[in-house]
Amino acid sequence: MQKNEIFTMRHVKYIRNIGYALLAGQLLVQPFYQFAMGLVLTLNNPPHHRFAAISFDQTNIGILLTAFLVVLISWIISEGCKLREEQQLTI
Repeated sequence: MQKNEIFTMRHVKYIRNIGYALLAGQLLVQPFYQFAMGLVLTLNNPPHHRFAAISFDQTNIGILLTAFLVVLISWIISEGCKLREEQQLTI
């Protein structure tokens, strides 16, 4: 059953966690993944011909900006929840 409750703290937590997951993915997981993938793919090469690198390109920057935007939106919705609660208590 749908209750039409969009501005709830539960939804704020979900949205904030999505933003933090995007941040963690780009800052922690993605560099490790790139390093490991480069190393594994060139592991059979002779010594001094193996390659492992970490890169930071426009896609990573775009995802980071999106993550910051999602966290900002969760903060805005949180403030909206606080305002709604204050208005419900006002007679």
